[in-house]
Amino acid sequence: MARDSKHPVRPHLVMMSYRGGDRLRRCLDSIAESADLFDRVILSITAPADSPDEVLAREDAQSRIPQAEVITTDRELPTMEQHMFWAGYL
Repeated sequence: MARDSKHPVRPHLVMMSYRGGDRLRRCLDSIAESADLFDRVILSITAPADSPDEVLAREDAQSRIPQAEVITTDRELPTMEQHMFWAGYL
C-alpha cells in the first residue's frame, strides 16, 4: 500500500521473550503505550505452553493490546531458531 495521509503504513512489531519475568512485564507496558502505532504485534514466547511468560502475555497483553498475537514455541529455543519460528509464522 502506498504511503499517503489517508493510508499510512504501519509496521509490525515482533517481540521475543526468553525467561522474561519482570522484564517482559515492563516491555508489555511499553508496547501498550504505543500499540496504536503498529498494524500487528506478535509476542513470540520461547517456552513451554502455560509458562509464566505465556500466561502473562495472553492475559495481560491481550487485554491491553488488542492486536496482540501470542505465539509459543512450546520449548526453549536458541535465538536464531526462535527467529526462524516467528519468521515462518509471519
